[in-house]
Amino acid sequence: MSSLGASAAGTVLDGHAWTPCLKDWGERSISIFSSGELQPATVSHGDVVFLVSPDFDNTAWASLSFDGRPVEMWIGEDGADFSEYEQVFAGSCGALARNGLECTIGLAGPDAKIAKDLLSLTYSGAGALDGDPEIKGAVKPWCSGEAKNISGVLINETYWVYQYHGYGPTVGVQGVYENAWPVAPNASATVDSYGALIGLDLQPGQWAHCPQEGLYRLGGQPSGLITADVIGATVGGSSLLTVGEIVRHLLSTRVDADEIDASTFAPFTQAWSLYVDSQVSVGDQVREAMRQSGGYLLPDQAGRWIAGDFYGEGPAGELRGDRTAEPLVGTYSQLASAPPAYRIKVGHDRSWTVHSDDQISPLLLDITDEEARAAAADAAAKAEAAGQKADTANDKADGATDNVENVRRKLPELVRPLLQEPIERLSALHIQGAAVQAKATVALHEQNLIAIQSLSTRIEDDGALVAEQVTQLTTRVENSEDRIESGFLEINRTIADADEALAESITAQIANFGEDVNASINEERIARATAVDAVARDLDEMSGRVSTLSEDLSGEILDSRQLTIDKDGAMAERVDALGVRIDDEIADRSAAIRTVEEAVADETEARASAIQTLESTYGDRIAAVEIEASTATDALDNLNAQYTVKVQSTLADGTRVLGGFGVANQNGVVDTAFMTDAFRIYTPGVAPRQVFYADGDGVKMTNVEVDKLKAGTIDFEFINRQSLQNASGGYQVLPGGLIIMWGQVRMAINDEQIIPVTFPTPFTTALMSLTATPYIATANNYRDLWIQTTATRSLTGASFYCQAATGNQQRLDGFDWMAFGY
Repeated sequence: MSSLGASAAGTVLDGHAWTPCLKDWGERSISIFSSGELQPATVSHGDVVFLVSPDFDNTAWASLSFDGRPVEMWIGEDGADFSEYEQVFAGSCGALARNGLECTIGLAGPDAKIAKDLLSLTYSGAGALDGDPEIKGAVKPWCSGEAKNISGVLINETYWVYQYHGYGPTVGVQGVYENAWPVAPNASATVDSYGALIGLDLQPGQWAHCPQEGLYRLGGQPSGLITADVIGATVGGSSLLTVGEIVRHLLSTRVDADEIDASTFAPFTQAWSLYVDSQVSVGDQVREAMRQSGGYLLPDQAGRWIAGDFYGEGPAGELRGDRTAEPLVGTYSQLASAPPAYRIKVGHDRSWTVHSDDQISPLLLDITDEEARAAAADAAAKAEAAGQKADTANDKADGATDNVENVRRKLPELVRPLLQEPIERLSALHIQGAAVQAKATVALHEQNLIAIQSLSTRIEDDGALVAEQVTQLTTRVENSEDRIESGFLEINRTIADADEALAESITAQIANFGEDVNASINEERIARATAVDAVARDLDEMSGRVSTLSEDLSGEILDSRQLTIDKDGAMAERVDALGVRIDDEIADRSAAIRTVEEAVADETEARASAIQTLESTYGDRIAAVEIEASTATDALDNLNAQYTVKVQSTLADGTRVLGGFGVANQNGVVDTAFMTDAFRIYTPGVAPRQVFYADGDGVKMTNVEVDKLKAGTIDFEFINRQSLQNASGGYQVLPGGLIIMWGQVRMAINDEQIIPVTFPTPFTTALMSLTATPYIATANNYRDLWIQTTATRSLTGASFYCQAATGNQQRLDGFDWMAFGY
């Protein structure tokens, strides 16, 4: 079709007949920024309006289906050859709407082609590349560029196979990490198929990869979070590392190559990466990628995708409404805009997986011996300097610390009281939430349906100038049972007089369904300045409640921030709190979190503190956690830093159990304390071992190496199991299990006889050797019996035999014996 009123030259062109029924064609509008900041580009192509009439012999067109059909538009002078016409649009049609003789069709550019899901493949759960049954239906991940620390999708829990790209070949995996620590420096193997990957004989601590299928595998079951550095999709065997390359590749998954102006993407050489394992739109991803690189993505008149540099330099053009210069502009206007904003963004390598504290290997916190020696030397130098500074301070200040050793003796008392201080309850948060609801009721007007907006200025009696904007909305429906209502109130006000300038914004929102269900929001923002101080305050409050016959459920979120600066100093503070609560006949339950942060600086001191408290209650039982950190320094050269973590439980009978740990640094001397029933240290890995244990009964360590041991009393196992100081009989268990026993027999022996002896404690396995020595109280020629061992022996005792050479010299006062065994 062609324009209404076109001449014959405008209706027969390029060998085709063009029906002159076109009344209007769409006006193209482009938006690529907002308030001076770059946004993903959006394009509107408007509508086409044409007439259907018997005069044009096109009444049947109104019954045709135009939706989704391709459409192209050219513009040229009436009577000119078609070769001189310029194409101004290529895209698709929307649905047709008719009003009398006029038919309207919305124009859609090629955006519809890229407004499709990027992840087009899913796991069937059939095994191998189709994944385990547990991930059936999940989409396969996509990876482009050099992506750091991606998580991957675990597709086989038997062989621990992960997939990071399921749409063709990749460059491969650069490194695999468990809790951010390398599993191994390099891959043990690189293979070309899934089958070859699971056929490898990998051991724990090894990994391999299959770039062709976007896979990597571990040699054993991990105990922590597994991530990997990878380089994703390739095209024709070449890696894609820049914004321009990756965006072109993403576009090519939905449009043909001739629909992309490749030359416009070449200047975008910034490194970029993308990893997604949940569904996203191709269009959203490519537009966001271009925005991040300072560019935009638009279709040209022929429907080809082009990239532009938002910050690119070039000669300034002139927009003219008389169509004498390109681009051809129908109308133009300059809209009001916000003042310019200046922002600096620091570049970084994106980490696609963020680790929590317990997902970071403790090995990352270790330092090498060389670093330890350097750190020790540095610490010694600092300690010496601190000592000199402390000496100087002692000379100047009365009552200062006598010496470092005195501080060390007193320091434990700095940490222990912190750990013994009970954690503050958060029960007041629920009461504050009720106050939020009450305050928000001002948003409700007495009329059932009203919308008010006013702008006003006035001069107060004290001479203050006031400018004010008020908006209030209320809707209300009442029936026999409930009043259903919602209200909105916004007050924006500026005030200036000889003493101060003030700007404030107050918003209240409320929604009630009867008396049992309600939600409310209050927001207050105040900026105030006088000749001597400045105050900025921001308060956000939210609350909600649902009440039934059996229970009452409520929740609240509070966020307060304030900055105060005057001639004496500056203070910044922030309080965040949130909580939920259920009250019923069974037991009250609640959960709450509160964070209090404060920073203060004045002429005499600077200090900062942060306290986070978590609390859960069920009836009379309460569990709480408190994390507190603070720093302080003052004009007297005092330096203090402390950090504590406390856990507290309150039992149903009211008994409070408190534990935790803390570290305090006072003027260069550090003290650390733990309050716990038991303290353990384990090695990391698949099978952790306990290497240290301490409780109220003692300390246990395995495989201890000591350079120098100094102690007043030692009580080792092999010393404890003995009676060394008992001369009449005892035993000694030596390391390795050897047992030595000894004893004395004191009696008058006047003839040859057998004397049995019972050992102080039985041997556990075997008696190896037995000896005896005669004993006489005084020297005597007639005491000539000697002692002999016999074959009558066991683990519990032995028999000895006394014998003499003649019958008239048989006398002995006893004997000593010794036995060896294990």
